[in-house]
Amino acid sequence: EDDEFANNVVERKGDAAAGKAARVYGGAGEEAEEAKGEGDEKPGQAPGKGWNKTVKAKMKWEKEKEAKAEELKELRVKWAEEDKGRKEFFAKRDEQRGKFRKKNARGQPVMKHRVDKILETLQKEGV
Repeated sequence: EDDEFANNVVERKGDAAAGKAARVYGGAGEEAEEAKGEGDEKPGQAPGKGWNKTVKAKMKWEKEKEAKAEELKELRVKWAEEDKGRKEFFAKRDEQRGKFRKKNARGQPVMKHRVDKILETLQKEGV
């Protein structure tokens, strides 16, 4: 029965810090301080604190955030390539439309541009 309650220690007001360190690290005073710095702690975590839901959730969230950032970085590269192709297409289309809309002095379409477009399509087909 005594072994069952060995870890239940009631501390007095003044002994709180020393008693806790002695209980957690198995010693008192300097020995407890040396044991404290042995690397059990994680960054951003209070000394002597164990893993809890909040810490686990934060670590999971940070990992997910890094994964999303990496995914977004890859997507931005892909989007930039697509945007470049899109801009080239629209520039070519606008140039073609501009030529097609030109009129001569009498208000007739300029046939040179129309013929050039027909020749271009024939060359693409290989006829």
